[in-house]
Amino acid sequence: MLASFYTDKKTVLKNLISFSKGSAEMKTYKGEGDFADVYPFVPYQFNLLQKVFEKIRTTGFTGKHLAKGERSMLSAFKEAAEKYGEYDVGVLVPFHSFYDTVESFLDPIIKRTIDHAEANDYLEDFDCDILKTLFMIRHVKEIQPNIDNLVVLSISSVDEDKLKLRDMVAKSLQRLTEQTLINKSGDTFHFLTNEEQEINREIKNIEIEKYLILDEVYDVVYNSNDICPAKYMDYTFNKSVDEKVKTLGNADLSIKFLTSLSDESMRGSGQQSLQGENLSNIDSTDSLLFIFPRDSKFVDQITKRLQIDKYLKQNSSNRNDSEIQSILLAKRQEMEKLKDSSVSAIYEGARD
Repeated sequence: MLASFYTDKKTVLKNLISFSKGSAEMKTYKGEGDFADVYPFVPYQFNLLQKVFEKIRTTGFTGKHLAKGERSMLSAFKEAAEKYGEYDVGVLVPFHSFYDTVESFLDPIIKRTIDHAEANDYLEDFDCDILKTLFMIRHVKEIQPNIDNLVVLSISSVDEDKLKLRDMVAKSLQRLTEQTLINKSGDTFHFLTNEEQEINREIKNIEIEKYLILDEVYDVVYNSNDICPAKYMDYTFNKSVDEKVKTLGNADLSIKFLTSLSDESMRGSGQQSLQGENLSNIDSTDSLLFIFPRDSKFVDQITKRLQIDKYLKQNSSNRNDSEIQSILLAKRQEMEKLKDSSVSAIYEGARD
């Protein structure tokens, strides 16, 4: 029965269980026999769960003895099989189902983080499943914790609607981020310990003045000389980003960039952008106006980088705890990534 079921669904399964580039080999079903031998599990789960147990053991997240190798694995698959044993053919075990076994070995501090999430009225049950998955793969280098891979890890049926599931995962990640239970870094998402959550909450609450963000954008647009040159032939320019303006008395042209921070009044009546938006801040025919796409990410990226920078300057010297220092080091690395990402986003927005 399982063999014939696989024959009917093998193309669907191949498309369904597809991890993003950059992941280590994640095994899928080799054929009918392989499917029949491991169903309702997926082959990648055996190696990945082994990596999870190894990392939990070596990173100190265990509160009591974690059985080595086969016994831990056997318990996890046995308990998951019992949980899904009564379902019809077509069900697949999602990766978060293994957390129940992992939990029995965890330090109470880690377990408390999950428990608090489950008691959070703002979160849904599926959000907590995503959080459990992110915890388990937290230190596993073989798989990137991006949305594509989280979708695959969350698949629970051969007939899963992958687009619908992706939307569910995206909304869960948004809610978990808002509750400071996870951190987004580029395209990846990371489980936060209690200490990391507290630091992230403090960073999130830091106010960044608008002019500091505009200074950063202005510097990339005008001082890099890659987007807008200082002058062209014998022509010179007045330059502005939103309300940050630098003028020359004899400028031949005014060049203006608008970001998502610009006031709506700056998009009022008068001339129109290429997208048909009304504009009121074209003060002469010798002006060029460029509007960054409203979905550009660089404003948020710059804001977050400046928040981290301010936090580190205020806290790095008086935090001697080794775990805290490790978190602060990771924040410095995150700052560098945010700098690169924001510059790339500005260039991309200028091209659009």
